Amino acid sequence: MLDAKLMRVLELLTDSKEHYMSSMELAQKCDVSKRTVQTRIQELRNSLEGTGATIEAKQHIGYRLHISDNDCYKHWLEQERSDSRLALPNSEQERFQFLLEQFLTKPYYFKLDDLSEELCISNKILSNDLKQLEYVLQHYDLALERKPYYGIRLRGSEFNIRKCCMDYLPHAESEDVSRKFGKILLNTMLKNQVKFSETAFQNIVSYLTTTYFRNRAGHFADADETQLKKIQGMREYEISQELVQELNRSGLRFSNRPAELLYITVFIAGHRIANEEYYTSRNAVLAYTVNQLIGILLDCMQHVYNLDFHDNLDVRISLYNHIAPFHIRMLYQIPLHNPILHEVKQNYPYAYTMAQRCMAEFSKFYGRAIPEDETGYFAVILEMSIESRKRTRGKYNVLLVCMTGKSSSQFLSFQFRNEFGSYIEHLEVCSLYEFEHFNLQEHQINYIFTTVPLQAPRNIPVFEIRSFLEAGDVSQVRKRLELGNSDFLRDYYRRELFFPHLKGQTWEEVIRELCHCMAQAYPIPEKEFTESVLKREQLASTDFGNETAIPHPEECFVKENIICVGILDKPIFWMRNTVQLVILAAIYDSASSEAQQFYQVTNELLADQKRVLQVVSQRNYDDFIMQFQK
Repeated sequence: MLDAKLMRVLELLTDSKEHYMSSMELAQKCDVSKRTVQTRIQELRNSLEGTGATIEAKQHIGYRLHISDNDCYKHWLEQERSDSRLALPNSEQERFQFLLEQFLTKPYYFKLDDLSEELCISNKILSNDLKQLEYVLQHYDLALERKPYYGIRLRGSEFNIRKCCMDYLPHAESEDVSRKFGKILLNTMLKNQVKFSETAFQNIVSYLTTTYFRNRAGHFADADETQLKKIQGMREYEISQELVQELNRSGLRFSNRPAELLYITVFIAGHRIANEEYYTSRNAVLAYTVNQLIGILLDCMQHVYNLDFHDNLDVRISLYNHIAPFHIRMLYQIPLHNPILHEVKQNYPYAYTMAQRCMAEFSKFYGRAIPEDETGYFAVILEMSIESRKRTRGKYNVLLVCMTGKSSSQFLSFQFRNEFGSYIEHLEVCSLYEFEHFNLQEHQINYIFTTVPLQAPRNIPVFEIRSFLEAGDVSQVRKRLELGNSDFLRDYYRRELFFPHLKGQTWEEVIRELCHCMAQAYPIPEKEFTESVLKREQLASTDFGNETAIPHPEECFVKENIICVGILDKPIFWMRNTVQLVILAAIYDSASSEAQQFYQVTNELLADQKRVLQVVSQRNYDDFIMQFQK
């Protein structure tokens, strides 16, 4: 199969209709050197054997394609075009995956010209791709090393390379191997009475599988004497030795080098399920550190969010049992995959935001960023803690509008009182005819539920329902009443901070543009505020999918809630996903019930693809606000 550059040369010669093209002309159109053209022409000649076409050369004039069998050549060319399209990375994400695989699996230097030629892209595009690649690599303490006249290659420890491979390069041939690892690991853990969660178990299997294939390719981990001494007295080290022995007995030929055993040991210690007594009895230093970290987190919750859990024994126990293995993972930078991360962000946005803020304090303790997967698990703990302290639910005045039938309206009224009585202060019922004369203001109506289409004031949410509420209807109505009236959102989302045409082409440019817009409307220190938002985004990206991102500052610079909404003219690749709708949030009263409600209803909107598309297409403030009432 021809590569992209060879295909480009062939396409040019084919399109020239047998006229000669000079080396210089081909070089300019293919964005390569004249010498490269001459070399590749010879490769092309070899590939054209038996295809019904040949390349003729005339000195000082150039090259042309001579076709002797048009049908044979046409059939071959169509097949090559199809294969080339399939083989060539076409999108930014495909090129990212291709480049990452090249650098992770091949230890030698790559020349930029060779990479741009192979991918059939300009050096400028390649430079942007490498910038995005470097951003991802830095989260694994990996970097691209550039050396004049040699090129560029990956630099970093073998252990960090493996962590990156676990996330981005699953082996196609590894399914059977992984099953074998899983079976032997399970038997070894059961024998030694060590428990894992399902996710943790799969994480260890993934590491063992990645290590196995890296070892087969000649890549081995290294460790210093200090690290080895720390783990050789641990029970998990003995288990690791036993595990490797069993793997070798099965014929998998797993390395038993001390450094390899070290990382298996810390993987087991960092993933096992254990109670407070286990860690306290085994390691007094660990127990002291864990208590220190608990104090940091609880202090942050109290000072930043006015939530005091210091005397809550259940919260402290939950944190202790989680932080003990978490600390081991952080010391050795062991990855822990969180399969529910997306759901946590979607369902617990307020708790996730709090967890992110607390993890910023942990980042100072460890001197590096805390992975998003870890943040998600802390968010779950905080959400459970908050649930016990939730405010008394507000009650609302509700109007039911029904057809004229008395029996149907009475039955619907009974359903509402039975299902939603805890949410309702007063329940009024009227017919469609009576609604025209019904004084909504006098009765202080908060919500209208109707079985027939009707016109109502914009300031009162109206929801159409069926005459008989089924299970799905009950769930939807309850959800609306739990979230409350969204009128308060106008205090958060203000017309003067709605910007429907952002021009930024990178996430940094977009953030700087929105921060500048905010600073024009409100007295904030623009430079400090912008740097805080950029710093926070680098710790963990806020692009949550559905073409949306919610960046926010690392620390509060405002004395009121200020939210900027921006819609990009064209979607851009953020860090993990494409983004077109951006909400820059600076929340002053994060601990308030209203702020919790803000996060909840905002997340409801951003999780709904249809409503997001509506906002992006309409680019209208009033329509944006109305989306919260759908």
